Amino acid sequence: AALPEAHFTYFDKDRDKQLNVHECSSWWMQRKPARTMNLSEVDDPPVGHLKRLGSHKPPLPSEHLVYQKPYPHPREFWNKHMDGYLPANLKGAQIGWPAMNWTRE
Repeated sequence: AALPEAHFTYFDKDRDKQLNVHECSSWWMQRKPARTMNLSEVDDPPVGHLKRLGSHKPPLPSEHLVYQKPYPHPREFWNKHMDGYLPANLKGAQIGWPAMNWTRE
């Protein structure tokens, strides 16, 4: 298969000018997308690539995302966190649950 030079060097991970079984398998599995792949990201990957999850942007300020009793009204909570796709930290929510007082007996 005629593979463009830039694509060949992308798949030739050990740089021996030959595709071994694993490199060839990698190319075979990606052959359709490889025809149109943009190799500019190989040298300049997107922000956060191969980094910890979420490292592509600064963390959210958390002072308005942490709640202690009394918790907000369910409608307010839904509008802010569910519709707004924001995380929430409900501190002490497990206090008073029967499961918190169990024993092995």
